[in-house]
Amino acid sequence: MMKLKFCGFTSIKDVTAASQLPIDAIGFIHYEKSKRHQTITQIKKLASAVPDHIDKVCVVVNPDLTTIEHVLSNTPINTIQLHGTESIDFIQEIKKKYSSIKITKALAADENIIQNINKYKGFVDLFIIDTPLSVVWWYRSNI
Repeated sequence: MMKLKFCGFTSIKDVTAASQLPIDAIGFIHYEKSKRHQTITQIKKLASAVPDHIDKVCVVVNPDLTTIEHVLSNTPINTIQLHGTESIDFIQEIKKKYSSIKITKALAADENIIQNINKYKGFVDLFIIDTPLSVVWWYRSNI
C-alpha cells in the first residue's frame, strides 16, 4: 500500500493548507542539523493543527529513547519516522513501550534496499524510500 506524506513543515499556515489535500500524513523534523528542525514546543503547536484523519509524523535521526519519550509525551504525534541507523532492538523497545505508535523506517534507494527491507520487515509499520545521501550531497554540491 502506498501512502502520501508531506514533510518539513514550519508554519501553521502551510500545515493548514496541506491538511486540505488528500494526504495520509504530515511530518515535522526534530533533528537539529536540519534547516527545517522544529523544537518539541513547535511540533506540539504545528501537529495540533493537523486533523485527526491525517497521521502526525515526527522525523528523527538516531534518537535515544529519551528523545522519543519526550516527543510522544509532549505532542500529539502518532507516528515516529526513524531516519538513521536505528537497531531492531531499539525499534522493539519503542514498540514495547508505545504499542499504539506507528513506526516508519526511512531507507535509502540504493543497492541495499531489498536487504534493508528484509531486515526491518516485521518490526516497522511502514517504509519510506528516500534518495541515497551520497546522491543528495552530490546534487547539492553542484547547485
